[in-house]
Amino acid sequence: MIELAPKQAYVSLRRTRQFGTVGPASGGRLEIGLNLKGVEPVGRLEATTGMCTHRIRLAAPEELDAEVRAWLREAYDRA
Repeated sequence: MIELAPKQAYVSLRRTRQFGTVGPASGGRLEIGLNLKGVEPVGRLEATTGMCTHRIRLAAPEELDAEVRAWLREAYDRA
């Protein structure tokens, strides 16, 4: 089960602990932050600092594809 915890500027995604965030990014995009410690950034999966180790920026709904869902699932499974 995923708990959605709205914050001021984003929504925290939690299982037993936070595994990701979803919020606005520049240029009208959506940014998904993920806690994937030890995973090499590749393609759209970018390394970042702060609460999350990686981020994915989506500009259109069709960019939420199987690859992005797999990264979300991995972060969820690690939480």
